[in-house]
Amino acid sequence: NAAAERLFGYRMDEVVNQNVKILMPADVAAVHDAYLERYAHTGVKAVIGSNRRVHARTKLGKHFPVELRVSEIVQKTVTGETVRAFFGYIRDVSDEFRMQRANELNTAISDLCTIPMISIDQIGTVLTFSRAAQATFKYPPQSVIGRNVKMLMPDSIAAVHDGYLRTYAQTGAKHAIDSIRITEGRRSDGEVFPVELGIREIVKQGLDPVFVGYARDVTDEIKLKDVKQSIEAVVAASPMPIIVIDVRGHILKFSSAAETLFGWTATDIHSRNVKLLMPNEIGKNHDGFLRSYLKTGVKSVIDSVRQLNATRRDGHTFPIELTVKEVRGQSAPEGENRVPPDSTFVGFIRDLSQVYVLRQSNELRDVVLNDSPVPMIQTDTIGT
Repeated sequence: NAAAERLFGYRMDEVVNQNVKILMPADVAAVHDAYLERYAHTGVKAVIGSNRRVHARTKLGKHFPVELRVSEIVQKTVTGETVRAFFGYIRDVSDEFRMQRANELNTAISDLCTIPMISIDQIGTVLTFSRAAQATFKYPPQSVIGRNVKMLMPDSIAAVHDGYLRTYAQTGAKHAIDSIRITEGRRSDGEVFPVELGIREIVKQGLDPVFVGYARDVTDEIKLKDVKQSIEAVVAASPMPIIVIDVRGHILKFSSAAETLFGWTATDIHSRNVKLLMPNEIGKNHDGFLRSYLKTGVKSVIDSVRQLNATRRDGHTFPIELTVKEVRGQSAPEGENRVPPDSTFVGFIRDLSQVYVLRQSNELRDVVLNDSPVPMIQTDTIGT
């Protein structure tokens, strides 16, 4: 018929009285006649009366997927002879096949992704649930797919989720779609945990919208953030000047007490080299000391207490007592004893200016007492 002409590219006169296998790929055509002969001898139906998906071939030799149903019509001639005819109903399923392949590819990508991926329909029914999602929420896919996604939420969020979907369907007002936010999820054992949630709407012509989202467990990140905030609060409140540098000597943290001591604000000095706080005779060697330590791991200053000079913003040099501790990073290559490049160094500083003044005063007093030609006696407050 005309539909078959459009589908295969043949005119009717080019096909009528030709073997139907001209419409088949070579591997199928090679065995088709044998199928017909076997059916004629045995009556066993392999294709007749069933729907199946196979490949067909156009006049130009292009292969494409079709859904095929073959029906048999048996008639008797006036002479009593049995005549059999076969009718094929063919539907081009190229679009469906491409969609199926795309879905299979998307599923494979989703399963390989280390971030939990979940897709739902307009009413919140879970359509896909990736392997990472299974590991994060501790549910097998069969326990989640086909159920409402709010089973993965704490009660306080689940209670309003369907309402958000209904409101969006009616008004188009987005609550979470096209945004990234921190919210909470719930595992199969009831544990509530923080997640980073991102949701996108997938709209295709002729199909209902689908919502695809990722839900990344950020428990460790939030704990680390809390620890960092606690450390920063301690550094900021410490009466002792504290300076934190990286392996290149760049300043990462500069406490309030350090600001007072050196005359720099934390903002002004952040990311600048710490040798800015040293006299030139010390600062010119500092980068070399760091490079040597990173290469050899041999400590010359770390874990020791030493006295040296420092320089304020106004150029004034003053004595300090310095203690340096290393906060070892995690990125060293396995099996190597090198210093990790993400290590940091924390310096604790004590201003010795008053100590030096007192020491000089005592030394001067001793000189006066010892070298004076006039007899002098020193006593304490009780006459000793």
